[in-house]
Amino acid sequence: MTDLRPIRVLVADGHPVTLEGLGAIIRGDPGMTLCGSASDGRRLVEMYRELVPDVVVLELRLPAVDGLEATRAIIEEFPTARVIILTSSTGEEAIYQAMKAGARTVLLKDSPVGEVLDSIRAVYSGERRLSAAVGSLLEQRRPGTTLTRREIEVLKLVADGLTNREIGGLLGIAESTVKWYVLEILGKMGASDRTEAVAAAFRRGLINPE
Repeated sequence: MTDLRPIRVLVADGHPVTLEGLGAIIRGDPGMTLCGSASDGRRLVEMYRELVPDVVVLELRLPAVDGLEATRAIIEEFPTARVIILTSSTGEEAIYQAMKAGARTVLLKDSPVGEVLDSIRAVYSGERRLSAAVGSLLEQRRPGTTLTRREIEVLKLVADGLTNREIGGLLGIAESTVKWYVLEILGKMGASDRTEAVAAAFRRGLINPE
């Protein structure tokens, strides 16, 4: 049965104009509803507890408690939380830290409205991905970087359709470690999601179809 209920979205940004803009984007989509807005990280965590939204979209640099700490606090209490982090930074480290904190997607703040809405829908449906712009940035900043033996091992299991938990069980490592390997793979290959990474690996001959 199709879930026709609008996606409940909580947004957070320290700049009032940007915060209002985010809210307007959400309100403008008939498949979504804005359930709350927060202007700092501390209030965001409080509102998440009160509202338990379907998706939260937040700026990386929030007052009081920054976006990384807010994300960690939310996910520690709500492990299945779906978090999208917006950042104006094109630095590789900022992007990696955002994903490591538990964000399902990282978007640049100047991303098109359509990409923001598509990412909210994708994250709501359970996807974890890098936006095309972020993936391209990581690829440009890491020219010639090759996959390690372990990363190729993980990628082969991803190609076999295994989940992070299943891969962790087979390799004897934590699920969170597998997520980190997958993030490394996406960044090195300039891929936006697991499917794209596998397709690129086949094209480059890194893995072979059985």
